Amino acid sequence: MAREPGKSRWEITDEKVVDTHVGLFRNTGMACMPFQKFELAREGMTLSASNGSLCEAYFEGHVSSFVVKADDLKYGYAPPEHATLVPTGHDYYAFHELAERVHRDQLSYEPAGVIVQCDVESCEEFLTKSFTGVDRPAPEERAKYDYDDSTIADWIQPMVNDILRSRKERPFSGFRLLDEPGNRWYSIFLPSEFKDRNDGIQLSYNNWGVTESGWEVMFFVWPQRWDVPNQLTRAIYGYFSEETLKSAEPYELEQRSGGLARWLEVETIKGRVDLATIDAEKVQGDVEFGLVLRQDTDKLPFGIISNRRGGGSRPKPITVNSIRVEGDEVTWIKTGPTGGIVPRSCRPGRSSRCVCTGRATRSSSSPRPTRTCRGRAGCRSCASATSSTSSS
Repeated sequence: MAREPGKSRWEITDEKVVDTHVGLFRNTGMACMPFQKFELAREGMTLSASNGSLCEAYFEGHVSSFVVKADDLKYGYAPPEHATLVPTGHDYYAFHELAERVHRDQLSYEPAGVIVQCDVESCEEFLTKSFTGVDRPAPEERAKYDYDDSTIADWIQPMVNDILRSRKERPFSGFRLLDEPGNRWYSIFLPSEFKDRNDGIQLSYNNWGVTESGWEVMFFVWPQRWDVPNQLTRAIYGYFSEETLKSAEPYELEQRSGGLARWLEVETIKGRVDLATIDAEKVQGDVEFGLVLRQDTDKLPFGIISNRRGGGSRPKPITVNSIRVEGDEVTWIKTGPTGGIVPRSCRPGRSSRCVCTGRATRSSSSPRPTRTCRGRAGCRSCASATSSTSSS
């Protein structure tokens, strides 16, 4: 870069590719087709329909999600019997019986359809075993389908329009990593309508644990309006799958780690914040994290969260500009305005422990917070980020 003569503005004079990494992918298209019969039963939820329409989305030649619509779509849900084999202190059956009476409008409604997102193996299993009388595209034909394909049904067009709009407004929208080997997961969502898809019930499963408690199955209720009191919101039930309960003792399940705890443990946290006495818009602080990795990994995800202040509806905008590891800029994959992935191999154990020091400065004159990290004890996994934000 060079500054223009006689001006304060900088311009790019030369650029070159230093490194590349292919690690993020997104759906490439969709195809819709009729089916004769659909039946699916998983973890207390039952679904059935006939003579409807099936639309499947393609991800690297595989199906990553599918949507079902039919006039006679029926569903049911009740906590399965194995949900209470490990005591949680709650009577799921009594609560569900009460909830069905008090919150009937949230639990008993006519869904617009079924939206299923899953790892590619689970998706293929669902589609193969749950549908009859359907002619699906062969794997070698899926690459030719896009979001402008003539087979896309009118009823799903609002969803397609939202996808295309998001990609236009946010070029990184929809990108994600490939499924981890051995990780099986799915999410079954029943929206009340396809236009906004904000409210409905959802059943989620992840064999690596959805929560820190290690539960694999979660049942959610998403309301249409969040300002209505005395309604069901978010997670209602959580439990282990029947398969896991058959293969493990209750004591073993209590020791099981789920969520982020499967990958790491926060060993130490030390923090210091200097309050601004002269410039009220400037705050500076350092935070040190000691982490112990529990699994081998070849990538380090990161994200910066901006909290809302003063009752505002939107957080302050933050943009990550670069990532430094031990002082050197490294290749990283952008997943959004405030997050990304650093391709970096790390091994579990205390030898991988690192202490990261973060410093953030917010100033009306120079709104540039920085976050730096220092590796200790031979740690190879301590990353740093430099970011910029608008003044508060």
